[in-house]
Amino acid sequence: MRFLTRSLSLAAALATAALCPAQVAATTPYGTGCYFQRASFFETFPPGSFDLSGTVAAPRGYSLIFIGEGYLVLPLQGSWRPPTPAASQIILPDDGVSPALSLGFPLQYPGGTTESIWVSSNGFLTLAANTNAQCCAGDPVGMVSGPPRIAMLWVDMNPTAGGAIRFERSTANGGAAWLTFEAVREYSTNVPNTFQVAFYNYGQIDVLYGPCGNQGDTGLAGWSPGGNVRSPGAVNMSQAILAPFLTGPDRDPLRIASTGRPRIGTTMPVTTSNVPLNSPFVLVALGLQGYPQGLSLDALGMFGCLQYASFETSFGLIPSAGTATWQLEVPNNADLIGRRGYLQSLAFAPDANGPGLITSNALDLLAGAQ
Repeated sequence: MRFLTRSLSLAAALATAALCPAQVAATTPYGTGCYFQRASFFETFPPGSFDLSGTVAAPRGYSLIFIGEGYLVLPLQGSWRPPTPAASQIILPDDGVSPALSLGFPLQYPGGTTESIWVSSNGFLTLAANTNAQCCAGDPVGMVSGPPRIAMLWVDMNPTAGGAIRFERSTANGGAAWLTFEAVREYSTNVPNTFQVAFYNYGQIDVLYGPCGNQGDTGLAGWSPGGNVRSPGAVNMSQAILAPFLTGPDRDPLRIASTGRPRIGTTMPVTTSNVPLNSPFVLVALGLQGYPQGLSLDALGMFGCLQYASFETSFGLIPSAGTATWQLEVPNNADLIGRRGYLQSLAFAPDANGPGLITSNALDLLAGAQ
């Protein structure tokens, strides 16, 4: 009798397991919307981990090309230019900031225009007036909240312990200027730091690294327009600068989500968030086919955006304060149990790409009775 009871229990459990997947409604997000964008990019380097070092003969680094609201960041386009005998030596104390160093031409950058730079002995420069040398380690909070800044290697340096800081300009081809740290020592160490920043009148900035490193403090390298922009999060500079990428106004990818499940006879809220504030509409597409890996929309000019769902039906929404909400009514029809549908949002974003359209991630819907 006990064997029969166990057999019946096992049979019931197997039957329930076979039935449940079709009865329990589920909402599963997948994919990634476009676009994630940050105005800044930078990396912090624990002591002894700076990996952008090169040589004067073969420097490593990157180039910034001004494109209006941001920079096109490219693998290094320029080469090292040794300071000439005409270069000025910038005498700075430990934790000192230079007076304004005139570039000799107006330089546009995201957020403004400058004709001067201000150089901290601690391995960074600003494109707006600054008197704070900001000892003694790279500060991510200060990077995004302070003035527009290029951090070559923001770490505690002491020019009085060795090395030199040199600056010179040229009027050829409309103007250029070069700032060079030559073997400037990190404080209380014998680590020499050699790097250069080249400025060109047409909006290009090259950041070049010779031999350098951080031994005693956390370093920081990268760019930020400051002014309380958002943190770029984890960035691997040595990898990021191997291929072109863009900076621009902080933006999070379009996102579709729901706190509900598609149970028959119920209404399920669907929210599209991170909608650009200048977007007049959002479309929510309901399809019968899902594309887990996403279909590239590059051919339509929507570079980096992916289609995750077929578009059999769509619903237009007017967003408010970056959000659009839709109530999906699931009919009370038992034939829907176990059926799948796929949701994806599309929003008008005039400045995002050629067509001015962006896509969200997607939701995989499994209809059920529970």
